[in-house]
Parts: sequence; C-alpha cells; structure tokens
Amino acid sequence: MSPERARELGLWRLYGSEMSMFTAKVRPAFGRKGLRMVEQLATDARWDEAEARTGNRMIPIVFTPEGECVQDSSVILDLLEARHPEIPIEAPDPVVRLLGRIFEIFHDEWMPMLAIYFRWIKPEAVAEGKARAVAMSGDPRYGERGLATIGGYAPFFGIDENTIPAIERLHRELLDALERHLETTPYLLGDVPSIADFSLCGAGHAHLYLDHEPHRVMWERAPRVTHWMMRVVNADPFEEGEWIDPAAPPEGLRALLGTTGGMAGEYLADVARALAEPMSSIECGKRLPRAVGVHRTRVGGVETNRATTPYTLWMLQRVRDVHESLAPAERAVARRLLDATGWEHVLDVPLPARVDLVAHKVVRTG
Repeated sequence: MSPERARELGLWRLYGSEMSMFTAKVRPAFGRKGLRMVEQLATDARWDEAEARTGNRMIPIVFTPEGECVQDSSVILDLLEARHPEIPIEAPDPVVRLLGRIFEIFHDEWMPMLAIYFRWIKPEAVAEGKARAVAMSGDPRYGERGLATIGGYAPFFGIDENTIPAIERLHRELLDALERHLETTPYLLGDVPSIADFSLCGAGHAHLYLDHEPHRVMWERAPRVTHWMMRVVNADPFEEGEWIDPAAPPEGLRALLGTTGGMAGEYLADVARALAEPMSSIECGKRLPRAVGVHRTRVGGVETNRATTPYTLWMLQRVRDVHESLAPAERAVARRLLDATGWEHVLDVPLPARVDLVAHKVVRTG
C-alpha cells in the first residue's frame, strides 16, 4: 500500500508481538478510539527497520497514517490521545489523570519483574518462553537467544534467588487487590477503560494471561481480573459511562493503591535518589546511557540491587508533572487518596534533573 493510500484510509501500522508487554499496552487503545490499525509481526526485518529508524531495537513501533515513526508505549498513547481526543483514555479530571499515570509507571517500571520471572526464570516456565520466542521469530535459535537476552535482564530489575519468594507472593497480592477493586467498578478508574487498564493489561495479558504458569494462578485465584482483562484487550469505542469521583472513590481503590504503592513506591524513589550523583556531572543536552550503575533497593522487603536507569526519571516526571499541575483543592483530594499508600514517596522524592525523550533517546534537558 502506498503512503498516499494509507493517509487516505487513515491507516495506522503497529510493529509488535503477542508476547510483548508494551505492544499489549498500546494495542487496545486503537480499538477504544475506533481507529483503523494493522498490526504487523516484528520479524527480523522489522526489528532491523526499528533500529535503523529510531536507533533502538525495541517494539512497539507505530507508523501514523502520515508516515511518522513513533516508538515507546507512553509516547504512542500520548500521540493517540492528542490526535483523537473524542474518546479519551485519560480522564478530564486531573486527579483521576494522576491515578492513570501512577498505574502506568507501576506497570512499566515494576511489572517487568513479574513478566521476566514468569517467562524466563521460573523453572516450570522457561521451556514455554523459549517456544514462544521461536514461534515469534520462526528461528529455532531464538529460544536460547531469548532466554539469554530477556532472561538476562533479571538482575536489571532486582530478580535474584533472594527476591524470588517475594515476587511470587507479590504476584498473588496484586491479583487479590485487583480482584477486590473490580468487585465495585468495571474498570480501574470508572465505567470506561483508560490508560490505567491498558497499562496493567500489558504484562497482565502478554505474560501473566498468555503464559501457562501465571495463567493457571490467575484463573484459579482472580476470575474478575480474568474477565476484566478480556474486556480491556477487546476495548471498543461503544462503551460509555462515568469516571470515578476521586473525592468519593469506589471501595477497593485505596487498597489497590496501597498494594501497588507498597510494592513500587520506595522502589521507584530509590532510583531518583541514586541518580542524584551521576546526574550532577551530566550537562544539559547530553544523551544518557540506559543505566548508570546499580543501587540498593527492596523488593517485597528483601534487599537487592537494581539498575539505576535515567528512563525511570522520565517516567517519574510523567507522574510529577500531573501532580504539580494540580490546583490546591485538587492536590488535597489527591493526597487524601495517596498518602500512606507508598505512592507519597514518588510524589515527594527530589528529582535530580529534568530529562526528555529526544529522537528516541533520554536526554538531560534541565
């Protein structure tokens, strides 16, 4: 199809994979907004194209009807929201929008632990993980290559023999908290699906639902979560309803915030604290490496190491920018919801510098 015909049809293209948590995060947004989208499997040739266009060998990548190339799941969702605001995936109420960003950072920066562990580390799951990699690529070598590459990220997030029992426990606690919250609300932030739902269904569907071992736990332990996930994955533009009232939230929301904040609040704040020294020697305009060493943190109360990642600072800014834009009365509502949940650490930790994504790379800008 020619670029002209794609523009005429309003056709979006997505390079992605069934087994990619960040592809799963963005895919339902196209259905929710009623957009025409074709998903194309991320074959070797498309991985090569991704690297040539962006400098990163990462998916998802989206091509707009105008031919623009966009990478990074959060940037893709921002673009869809800006260009097609008629059916929003972020709430008009800024406090609810803040909650959406909190669930997004929880998914993007904490849930990779579950995704990697249940596909590449847990002994009962490794054979299936390798088989999925072979199926995606069509190349038998990709089983071991996926294990070495993606499984090799385990220390990046703090997965080790000491934290594995905590990761198993935290997985169950997350399912239980989601199950309770969904007793009283169809979606995480009200009657309609949003960035919060799309985010948690990233790793939730691509890994914890599709992979046999965590799938078994989910079906047995959390039937409402399983049904919610199916509705999110099949989001469409016809569902209507109200967003939650943050001043009178549904029963279960604060408990879910406490569960997720207890897992991720200090874990994320530790990254910001660890970046203070390395960021002090990086000039504005400089690109930042993927990681600048490691730091000590905790996973489920267990001490471990985690990579110190400047990209995490950009994700923290996404939360903080919304929080800092709140009017005093709105901030008071947000604090009533979030204080003593663990998320107050993310709202209060000093951020050592301003960073942005420039040409698909993290750059210090302030």
